[in-house]
This record gives sequence, C-alpha cells and structure tokens, in this order.
Amino acid sequence: DVAFGIGSAIFVLGSGVMIIMWKDEQFGLTFLAVLNDLGGEGGRPIVRKSSKRQEENTFSVRGAIFIMIYCLTATASVYDFLVVLWDHDPNKPRELLYERAFNSLLPCVFAHMMLALNAGVYKTPNIAPFHQLYIACRWIALLMVVNSSARVWQAIQMAMREEVVAQPTA
Repeated sequence: DVAFGIGSAIFVLGSGVMIIMWKDEQFGLTFLAVLNDLGGEGGRPIVRKSSKRQEENTFSVRGAIFIMIYCLTATASVYDFLVVLWDHDPNKPRELLYERAFNSLLPCVFAHMMLALNAGVYKTPNIAPFHQLYIACRWIALLMVVNSSARVWQAIQMAMREEVVAQPTA
C-alpha cells in the first residue's frame, strides 16, 4: 500500500511537470530540438507574419494550475461514479442507480469541456460577459472537485468502518 501511494505521488508530480512542459511548449520528453523549435522567434510557433508583436500563445502559471484542477476534477468524478456503482442498494430501483451514476459523472464531462476550451483559449478573456463566465467556470470546477473528493472520502471512511465491524474479535 505504501509503495502504491509513493508511486501515485510520483505519477502526480510527473503529470504536473508534463503540464508545465506543455505550457512552455516543450513537447518532447527528451527536449528534442526538432520538436521544440517551431520556427518563430525564440523557438515560439509562427502564428502569422506581421510587423506587430504577436500575443504569446502559452498558458499562464494560473492557467496551468487550473488545468491540473480540471484533471483532478475529472479523476475525482470518475472515482465518485465507481463509488456510486459499488455502494448500490439492491432494494432501491435501478433508475436511482443510473441517476446517481450520471450525476456523479457530470463533473468529469464539465472538466473535459474546460480542458478542450483551454486548448484554444490561453488567456482569460477580457470582454464581458466572457471574463465572468470563464472565472465562474473555474470556481465551479473547484466546488466540483471538493464535492466529488468529499464523497469519495466518505465512501472510504464508511468502508473502513465496515471492515472494522466485520473483523472477528478473539
């Protein structure tokens, strides 16, 4: 169990580094010059040829953090979905199971939509109402990750209590 936890922590750390490398447009794990040199000034991509300075097409640090939060939201949502399927009472109607399972997957769908949006929108829009909508989506993602994580944590605690009760006493 400890080895699994250490491996998971290293995986999370590596994933965060990969997102930061993506932010910095370092696409090759070996920093291959051919992959990283996109023809523009300083190896940046050529967006269009103009005398004006182009806006950088890269994430801010906050944007990279929210990409990690969207990934965490999707992961916690899938765990919550699996908890709902595992903890189903056979005496309750199947429609209730499907409803709860669907509801627990909605944060995952939302997180993937935000990841797709972030693939094209690098900076927070400055024009109303898009700025407010973008910020509201970030807050919603934070609430969803807290909600899904809390539900998974409750399921883990419940399973641990049931395990303690099920153990025979000597």
